[in-house]
Amino acid sequence: MALDAKIIDPMTGEIDPELSTQIDAEQHAALFAKVGQQASRFPLLTRMSDYYSDTEYTTEELESLISEVEHTGGLFEPGSPVYKFTGPFHSMCVLALLRQKVIALYAD
Repeated sequence: MALDAKIIDPMTGEIDPELSTQIDAEQHAALFAKVGQQASRFPLLTRMSDYYSDTEYTTEELESLISEVEHTGGLFEPGSPVYKFTGPFHSMCVLALLRQKVIALYAD
């Protein structure tokens, strides 16, 4: 089971099929082993710390979320399992911001 990240139209609830990503349990554990220790520095990312809970980020939160994702770059080695999530997730957040949509993470 993976945590699925999707772009959602806030008016219709329609899922944007162009870009999505997943974070598996191993990536999630590695991410929050470091980010979880700095919750005040990563308040938006910390909202997805429960792997089995759904999380949504509004359009208004995306700029700050993008910044937080960018700041995780210094915490992990390039090519690490976390980078396999944060790169595509960052791209999704930028695209959602430009399109005025939201990001939702769903635990399946």
